Amino acid sequence: MQKTSPLRLQRLALGLRLHDVEAATGLADTTVSRLERGETTLNGPRLHRLAAFYGVSPSVLAAAMGAWRTSRGGGAARAVESEAPKLPNATP
Repeated sequence: MQKTSPLRLQRLALGLRLHDVEAATGLADTTVSRLERGETTLNGPRLHRLAAFYGVSPSVLAAAMGAWRTSRGGGAARAVESEAPKLPNATP
């Protein structure tokens, strides 16, 4: 069982503080901290902001957080509050 969330591991690996994530995403540092601890859900808007900031697809971030929550006994259903909107394919 992994105690530290993928969000926190990624932030620490990049040498970032909660304040750095807040400044870049517009999400309050307290919200980011609660997301990292699994105390609040990673919904569509939050999911997209953090995925863009960390340079991963929303589906990869949602899957990583879902697996982490499941490993902690929180259940995958709690990982993402709402399904991330499907983005149109940029390729003609």
